[in-house]
Parts: sequence; structure tokens; C-alpha cells
Amino acid sequence: MIGPKLQPLLNRVSPIGCTNTDGPNVESLTSWLHRLAEANGYSGYIGMLRERPSLTFCVGNDVPYKLSKQVAQFQHLMNLPNDVLTKMHLNHPLSKLRGSDHLQLHYQWFVRSDDFPQLSRGSRHVICTQCINEAPIAFWRKTWRLSFWTVCPVHRVLMLQNCPRCMWPIFLNGKRIEYLHRCTECSESFHKDSHEPEDSAFEMPKYIYNIFAHTPEALPVKVTDVSQWWQGFRRLVGVVCFPKNASALMNVREHIPDRYHALLAAISEQPPLNFDGHAILIRHKVLCFVDWLLHAWPSRYVNLFAKAGIRCWPARTPDHFKPNWLTPRSLRTAMTVESQGIASIDATEWNP
Repeated sequence: MIGPKLQPLLNRVSPIGCTNTDGPNVESLTSWLHRLAEANGYSGYIGMLRERPSLTFCVGNDVPYKLSKQVAQFQHLMNLPNDVLTKMHLNHPLSKLRGSDHLQLHYQWFVRSDDFPQLSRGSRHVICTQCINEAPIAFWRKTWRLSFWTVCPVHRVLMLQNCPRCMWPIFLNGKRIEYLHRCTECSESFHKDSHEPEDSAFEMPKYIYNIFAHTPEALPVKVTDVSQWWQGFRRLVGVVCFPKNASALMNVREHIPDRYHALLAAISEQPPLNFDGHAILIRHKVLCFVDWLLHAWPSRYVNLFAKAGIRCWPARTPDHFKPNWLTPRSLRTAMTVESQGIASIDATEWNP
């Protein structure tokens, strides 16, 4: 039951994109709360929540572990169906990625913000300036929280991670008072021409966009469990991002397309960083390189990593920590059934 201090808000704001299926253009929970507070005259949604003590739940990460009692009360106040609120947060798709709904496991898929300690209790985003400026109402999508969401699927441009004028990270928390089409630090508008992409058009692996409609048939490697695929994919991305491995791949660059040489050289010269800590263009190129590795599976991956002397998994790693499609046994099986291009590698002597 709603307590006496829980007063209805004067103006209601409908979430954007929730009428259709749970797709990439659904508004994030924090974006909706920001617009709701703005419509009711609050300086940030934290002030709106503080006036309602029973609604002091943490929403800054767009991943409430469960739709708590407080969220249910808020849903009742706003007359929102349960499925609409569910679409606005990232629990469901990230649970598929990890095979678990444990909150701590979700954070490794977010754009990294720990290099900016002052951005606590909030969410760092990447944005498409064209999407924001073309929409009748500026809003941020929930997929813009994800570190591997590097390209806008609508406009085919690289996402923007920092303000092009002051380089302040694009961020949303309960204290934000700027409109969603402006930088919180310099108040500069994110114009359509504020970010010139490095390439004329960007492509990204299609299975990245299918994150909200997982089917094993849509993935480059056939697996029985979709979360198993994403765990291996995440591991492979992390291996490529390690400077020592990038340097080893540069030593066999004659077997790698020229378009990836600059990427591997840049990673090899940087201090060790997780995938999420790299600049967005580096992240995009890493995704494309891993996608190239996964074609002609597994011979391209096996040949290249064997020549570079890279092991994707330590020899003593327990089997239950290994995604099955990256284990030596699975690779040997895949190479047996692959139709061509595998005779030059003896997989029985190679431990990836």
C-alpha cells in the first residue's frame, strides 16, 4: 500500500519505445526518470525521489536486481504496466549474456567509469547525436550503457563517448540538470555535426544487435547455451586487448588484414586495459577483428593463435570455467567436421 508521504506527481511522462518489442531503441530507466523530474520542476531525479522516502531505491545503474517494492509503488503512481518497466532496464538481456542475473556480473558489460571517481552513483553512456537530435523528444536508449554498443544501427556512425568540446564523459545520474542533448560540464549541445566519424560508414557484427533476441542460429559458432557463447566471446575480446598478445599478433601480421594492423599496434603500445577501458574506436575495431577471427571457424583462429604463440586459456584452468566452444576438445571436434583448410595444424599438440 502507498504511504501518506508518497504523493502522486503532477505531470506524467510516458517512456519512449516501450510499445513495441524489447528492442535496442527502448528508453533507459534513468533517462525516463530524468525527463520525469524535469517535467515536474525538479533539479535532477534524486530530488524527486528524496521527497518520497519510500522510493529511495538505487536506479543509477539501469539494472535494479529485482523490481522491488519501491519500484512497484512508483509503477503504481505512474500507472505503468509491469512489462513496460521491465523493458526499460537491462536485467533481462544481461542475464542472457552471463547466464546469471547476479548484479555484479553485469557491470563488466558497461562503459567503464572508474577512471572518473567523481562520476559515482550514476551511469556512463555512449550516445548517437543524430538519434538525439532527430527525435521529437531527446532521450537515451538503454543499449547506450553497453561497452560493445559502439555503432548506431540506424545511422551507421561511431557512438560518442565524450563531449567533443570539453572531452567530459557523457554521463547520467540523479543530480543532472542539463537537458539530455547537452553536455553536463560545458552545456554544449550535441549537434549532428559535433562528431565526425573516422570512417564513412561503420558496420558491426550483426549478432551484437541481436542481443535482445538471442537465437543460437544467429551466432558464428553453434552452441547449446547462448550465455556460453557470450562468455567465450568476452574472453576472446579480453585476450586481444592484452598488450602482450597484440604484440604477438603483430609479429604474424602478414596473416592479418592490413585494416587491423594499426589497431594491434595501438593496443601493444598502451598499458594493460580491459575492453571497457579503451576508447570507443578501439573497442569497435576489436569487435570487428574478433568477428573476422570467428569466420572460417575454427581454422583461422587456431592457425593464427598458434603462429602467434597465444593461449586463450591457461593450461591448468578447470574445465568448468571454460566456454566449451573454446576448449581444445571442442576445437578438435570442430576442426574434424570443418570442410577445408585444417590439415596444416595438429590440434592435439596445441592448447589454446
